[in-house]
Amino acid sequence: MVFHFLLILHSMFRWLVFGSLLSTSVLAWISLFNKNHFDNRHRQLVKSTQILVVLSVMIGISLYMANPLRAYFFRHLADGRQTGETTYFALFHSAVMLAVPIVTSVGVYQVKVAKPDNKKLKFMAVYFTIALILVLAFSPWPFMSVVHRPLVR
Repeated sequence: MVFHFLLILHSMFRWLVFGSLLSTSVLAWISLFNKNHFDNRHRQLVKSTQILVVLSVMIGISLYMANPLRAYFFRHLADGRQTGETTYFALFHSAVMLAVPIVTSVGVYQVKVAKPDNKKLKFMAVYFTIALILVLAFSPWPFMSVVHRPLVR
């Protein structure tokens, strides 16, 4: 019961994080190319995106701990009886998704300490785009060969 609730919640947060990272990245690149100033709108978007990323990872860690695939993977690690799906969720997805808040945290810090606006926008664009690429590359999608997950749960 808890596992399914966390799975649905995590799936909903995937879209919030994706949308937030996309809007943060796009706004940063547009502002950078148009030579706009870093303003309160940018600051609020960076903060809200960071909060959503951290909440999603916290839900993901809870889901990871309640996941029977993780228990199966580590119980049979020496046997070599892992499927692509168990390996994907037990290792790759979880490791990369733990890296996403680290990337965004470094980006938030760089944005905070940078002095000229163009430096703030550059750090915002680069770090949040990297986080977006990681989320897109390591989220389970229906077209993936290893795992087939629906777009919405």
